[in-house]
Amino acid sequence: MDENEAAIRERLTAVESSVKSAHHRIDNIEELTQSVKSLAIETKYLKEDISDVKEKIDVIAGRPSQILTVIITALITATVSGFVGFAITNLLK
Repeated sequence: MDENEAAIRERLTAVESSVKSAHHRIDNIEELTQSVKSLAIETKYLKEDISDVKEKIDVIAGRPSQILTVIITALITATVSGFVGFAITNLLK
């Protein structure tokens, strides 16, 4: 019976060691899971920030064309006003 008890104790010790190792691995996996969750949340916020920056860049990039449109409109208006003023002046003479 002593041999049987010794064998059982050895197996029990091996099982306990295996269980401790498994618990340690599970703890590591739980830490990794939390890290992945944190990364996912940060990635979400980073994506939102990038989207905001992209919108602002689009607005800034669109400004030169808006300014050019205003300048062209002003030049056309001034030219047409000049011709109309010239025509009215000649008609009134």
